[in-house]
Amino acid sequence: AGDWSSDVCSSDLFPSHDIMDFDPAFTRSQYLGLGDIVYFMYVNGRLAKIGKAGGANGWYGRMNQYKRGRRGDATNCRIMDVMEAVEEYDIEVYGISSPRREIQQMCPLTGETFTVMVETHRELERNLTNRYLDEEPAHDLPFCNQLN
Repeated sequence: AGDWSSDVCSSDLFPSHDIMDFDPAFTRSQYLGLGDIVYFMYVNGRLAKIGKAGGANGWYGRMNQYKRGRRGDATNCRIMDVMEAVEEYDIEVYGISSPRREIQQMCPLTGETFTVMVETHRELERNLTNRYLDEEPAHDLPFCNQLN
């Protein structure tokens, strides 16, 4: 399956009123050390979202975005709405590392070849989301705005 599954992390989000707090499992530097990740949100054992986090702040930055609750983005509001509708107050979140891959790129102007590190988390998220949704007609991801 590849080495991307070697780093698994978890946290809990606690939606309440207009905010979501989280119980970090790692320190900030440990979260940042994971690099790019794909994460999975569960409510009562049911998968509710497959997401990605990367860039300079990675997983830690994404968790802090969720912490903003309704003051955050449209996905935050959707999560809060779904959680209120089902009267639940705990979201389990698991993340897997999705390391960047080294590829060789040719410069179209000079013809020289150079090394580039490319992200993998975006395509891994897309692949896992499609596989999950295609497995069963009843599968959905209620926290995902892009799918609804």
